Amino acid sequence: MKGKLSQDRKTIIFKIPMRFHRQGGKRMVILPEHEQARQEMTNPSEDPMLNALKKAQKWQKMLDKSETMTIAQLAEREGVERSMMARVLRLTILAPDIIEAILDGRVPETFSLESLRESIPLLWSEQREKWGFTLLYS
Repeated sequence: MKGKLSQDRKTIIFKIPMRFHRQGGKRMVILPEHEQARQEMTNPSEDPMLNALKKAQKWQKMLDKSETMTIAQLAEREGVERSMMARVLRLTILAPDIIEAILDGRVPETFSLESLRESIPLLWSEQREKWGFTLLYS
């Protein structure tokens, strides 16, 4: 790789072709020669957003099956903090198209696990507006 000296002759400038990829809540720099390797290595189970969504669905089903189990009891059984379980369970109220976008990896930059710590609107239209999903479907 060849560098070019800046006009002030104090800086060497390198041009590196790359692109940025967002996976879960992380941003990654992908160099062209690593693109195929990244695609081969990308495992949905490594995506924190997908993991949280899977856990939410699993835990909600477990709660639905039991008429007497509480979130606290399930959290103890699963070996997680009750507050964390409650936060993850909130994902079950997301709009179906938002869940689909998560599964397809088509989420706006305004949407992350961190952004879900805020309150989640109950109306699906407000969820889409809050996190910028309306722009994906315009």
